Amino acid sequence: MARLFALASTQYLDATNTPWTDYPLTMACWFRTGADVTTNQNLIDVGTLDSTNDCHIGIGVQTSQVYGFCSNDAASFSNATLGSPTLSTNTWYFAAFVCASATSRTIYLDSSANASTDTNSRAITGATPTGIAIGAYVNGAGAFGPFGGRVAEAALWNVALTGAEIDSLGKAFAPSFIRPGNILNYWPLVGRKSPETDNFGGVNLTLRNTPTTADHPRVIYPSRPMIGHNSAGAAPGGLDIPIAYHHYRTMHTA
Repeated sequence: MARLFALASTQYLDATNTPWTDYPLTMACWFRTGADVTTNQNLIDVGTLDSTNDCHIGIGVQTSQVYGFCSNDAASFSNATLGSPTLSTNTWYFAAFVCASATSRTIYLDSSANASTDTNSRAITGATPTGIAIGAYVNGAGAFGPFGGRVAEAALWNVALTGAEIDSLGKAFAPSFIRPGNILNYWPLVGRKSPETDNFGGVNLTLRNTPTTADHPRVIYPSRPMIGHNSAGAAPGGLDIPIAYHHYRTMHTA
């Protein structure tokens, strides 16, 4: 199951803490659009959730396009907008926003073949991010640009992922396959817990205005190793050495 947000109800998830304070940063998630892909809607927002200072980095959709946005306390928003391919209604997509530095932020849709880069300088100065929201843009004045649709498999890394790594995520490999040592937060968002559990960073997300659940996208998860034995007989010295076999499991509900 994925988290389902109703556009008219301003439903979202948030936490008033974040381990991230400066570049580099990669954020990614799967999302399924609703009936409206034209109005401004927000998927992920890392920023000053507890004040009106505009220090925010995130992913949004508007005018049938996906974009990555960034601002700091000293400058207005600067967006990396991907004009093609355009978004269709009621469709699953994968989005990633790779922020390599203050002057290099790239938005991806489904794969590294679909990318757009913003080079305007947006150094993290003044106010620094204090929280994370999924499904809306949140600051001290409230929640804005709520998303109408489903969000799943949201994650943040403290590195700039490569194009090849973006491609792997776009092929439905779970975030835990990709540089697990650099994952800051990972929320599968299967919709079975309140708050939503962060599998890596311990930043659990509070449900606001009762978002519900719906079918999850197809995702390939790592599974625990299975222990077998050396089928060729005993190892030198008469030892029977156990061998770890790894397999994968797939969630595929929609």
